[in-house]
Amino acid sequence: MFKCSCAVLNKKIVKEDGIYFVPVRVCLGEYNSENNLFYDYLSHYLVPSISDSLYLNFDTAFSHVLSFSSIFKRFGFNGVFQNFLLKCRKEAFVARFDFEEKVFVIDNYDVNDLAPSELGNNFYSIKKQVETILESREILDVIQQQLNILLDNHSSKGEIVCESENKLAKISQLYEDVKTEVISQDEPIKKIITAVYKNLMFDGKEMKSNILIYGPTGVGKTQILRSLSKRVGVPLWIEDMTKYTESGYKGGDVEDILYNLLENANMNQELAEKSILVLDEIDKKAGTNGDSAVSKSDVLKNLLAIIEGGVFPLQYAGGTIQFDTSKLTIVACGAFTELREGKLSKSKPIGFSGETHTVDTNPEITIEDFQKFGMPLEFMGRFRTIVQMNELKKEDFIKILKMSTLSPLNRYKAELEKLGIDFETSDDLYDKLAIYALKYKTGARALNVVVDQLFEDILYEIFDNSESIESLRLSEKDEDGIKLELRKREKNERSEAEGRK
Repeated sequence: MFKCSCAVLNKKIVKEDGIYFVPVRVCLGEYNSENNLFYDYLSHYLVPSISDSLYLNFDTAFSHVLSFSSIFKRFGFNGVFQNFLLKCRKEAFVARFDFEEKVFVIDNYDVNDLAPSELGNNFYSIKKQVETILESREILDVIQQQLNILLDNHSSKGEIVCESENKLAKISQLYEDVKTEVISQDEPIKKIITAVYKNLMFDGKEMKSNILIYGPTGVGKTQILRSLSKRVGVPLWIEDMTKYTESGYKGGDVEDILYNLLENANMNQELAEKSILVLDEIDKKAGTNGDSAVSKSDVLKNLLAIIEGGVFPLQYAGGTIQFDTSKLTIVACGAFTELREGKLSKSKPIGFSGETHTVDTNPEITIEDFQKFGMPLEFMGRFRTIVQMNELKKEDFIKILKMSTLSPLNRYKAELEKLGIDFETSDDLYDKLAIYALKYKTGARALNVVVDQLFEDILYEIFDNSESIESLRLSEKDEDGIKLELRKREKNERSEAEGRK
């Protein structure tokens, strides 16, 4: 879903000690929360977030996305853009690659600490940035529409009317529905659904179950929550914890999370207070050794107020609303790779005895293990439901390709059928795709990559003359990789294209 928004565009500068992102200008456009992309009205470019741009190798990235209504209510109607620019253009980001975790770690800094002039960055003046924003007639129209909506809400004294609540589906039916999307995670799905239902059906923070989900990347942690959100009619907001530092949590940053929940619920307070709030990549905030460990764990401690449940006064439309976090379903998600691998190594048999040992490939992690890893005990104590996700094997990848309603192969098959093209699949195809996907070590996400690569070299011919193509099948004579073969209707012509692994 695209929403009219304002964002800061950052320029990427590669240095020996890291990859720097320094703010260049503030722009207006549309933010797609599902794909985490920002469409800039002025340049007509789709821009990824800072974390995504690192992997996609983009030279530009966005940060600080806020909707127009959010900017207006936080900074006031007078000098709204100037105040917004003053805040956002002061922050820069530095990314360094963690070779052990094989991920980028992103920290934020004041641009003055990074000497941006030495990095070759030329800031626009505030006046110039405002002029750039306002030079488009189309954008002015959008701003006017947003102002009208905000003023209408204000004239009704900020009263928020909750939509009629939908009756919750039978929990067993919901369980079966989610299992059609997320494969080989039956027990984790049941635990998560039960905890969410408990929060929706019981009153009071004393009965509230916050959830901690841990397991390998790409096994369905956030997909389960997306599926639940859609089916129970409760908004879902995913907050990326890697962008927060301890210093960033002084002041109003906890409030920023609550504003995000409000905006995600279209400013419906009652609905926003029942949201599923996901604190993603929470393991990156676990303290280890050194000064940075204190800073990381302090981020978690500063979240305790919102996790425990309390009332926060928020400024909105010239007034104040009291946001109650006791009704939120808060879910902390993380891979905890180092912790899991350490636990796994301890569970393996040692010595030379002739006894047969059963090796636990998915050992359970205790609260004490999390505490030793660097998760504060007072933080862990707020999570009553701890869910371990299952590691995916080749057989699971095959089941996802065959059975999941989100299977990328089934999506291609359905689209080809719309064009009148039969797609003949085989066990050999499923097996090869699963083997290739396992090599990426990114879980089920890799299936999208390998399936797209399989089709990308043959789609041109399909789009060029789809009416002449009868079917598409896996070639059995290829040994080096996966090859797809087109069968045409006329003269039994054939055309082959090599699918890249």
